[in-house]
This record gives sequence, structure tokens and C-alpha cells, in this order.
Amino acid sequence: MKKPEITLDINAVLKGQGADPVIIADRNPGLLKIARTALDMGLPLIRPNSFRRSLSVISFEHDEIILEGGIHINSSMVAKLLCGTDAVEMVICTIGDQLEKRSAELFSTNASLALALDGLANAAVDRLMESICYDLEAEAQAEGLKTSMPVSPGSREWPLEIGQPILFRVIKPDPAVIRLSESFLMIPKKSSSFIVGIGKDITKIGKTCDHCSARETCRYKIRKNF
Repeated sequence: MKKPEITLDINAVLKGQGADPVIIADRNPGLLKIARTALDMGLPLIRPNSFRRSLSVISFEHDEIILEGGIHINSSMVAKLLCGTDAVEMVICTIGDQLEKRSAELFSTNASLALALDGLANAAVDRLMESICYDLEAEAQAEGLKTSMPVSPGSREWPLEIGQPILFRVIKPDPAVIRLSESFLMIPKKSSSFIVGIGKDITKIGKTCDHCSARETCRYKIRKNF
């Protein structure tokens, strides 16, 4: 599979930290220099990779999606967001662990730069996910189909301990690239897993953050939503 291209700038670094670039430029221009340093240092450390698998939808039954191979997704939220889909594309992606390792190494001596590198990593994961979603949408449109918004495990309605094992069991990503911890978190940390519905009669409902359990307290609301 062709690796999606990731383009990032200083604004992306700041947004990845939960900051507004316009406000930062006005109130603390010194952070712009740190963001530039993080960008120059961090971009070569990004190693995007992704794994995908498509499964046909067999039926929707009582807030449950049944996929080919006997795969069940028990979540009223997921069933609602994927209503009208004929197939589900499952995706696991990562930017690797080099950037997060560099950030951790610098934290004790240069916390500002370490945080900027972490912001870059957050932005890179967002862009990788966005790029994959755009590719899926383009593929669907070429066949006269539509795509749903991406849905990730981690909400009250589809918790990590339920959703993550399903995606990893179905996709079977290379464990040397990305794996699941005993607490159902992905390693490397700067990774994402999600599903996208594909079909003729799909209506996108809201944005990804609207369905996140941390939406009321999240410091990263400024980051772009799908």
C-alpha cells in the first residue's frame, strides 16, 4: 500500500499542542521559533504506516452490526453512524515511535521543545488519518459510493477494551510496526485505529469529536475534526 503523504507546518505543531496559532503569534512569538525547531527536527523522524481490511456488512440487528466472518460490533453509536453502509473499512495507522522517543529524551532538559515535538506528533497522526480517509472517500466515489465519518474505539458507547481487540484481530497488523498493549492502548502511542463505512445511502452525522467521551474537557478541540 502507498504510504499517505503528510505535510505539516508551524501552525500544525501549535494546534497539535492545543494552541491557537493566531494567539500565540500575538502573545508569545518565541513559541513560534520553538515550533519551527520542532518541525525541522521532527519531520525526518515521522514514519507513517497503515494497515487496512474491508469487510462486507451482513446486517444491522438491535444496535449491532454483523460483518462477514461473524464479526460483531455491539454499539448503538457505531450502528447509528454507519447506518446505510454496505461495507466497513477497518484501519490501523501509526507514525512510528521515533518522534515520541525524541520528545521523551528532551523533556528533562528542554520541556518546551519536547512539548512542541509532541504537538507535531499529534498533528502528524491527525494528518495521516485524514489522508487515509480522503483516499477511502476517493476510492468510494470512483465506484459511485459514499463514506461515513471515521469512528474510533475509546468512547463510552464503544470502549477501547471492546473495539481495539476487534480491529487488531481482523486487520492483523505487523506487530513489529504496531501492537496492542494489555491495557488496549496502541504501541507506538502516536497511532490511530478507526472504521469507515462505505455505501450508497450514507449521511454523515456531526464530527468525530461530537461522539468522543472526552469532548467536554479535551484541550485539543482546536485540532481539525473530520
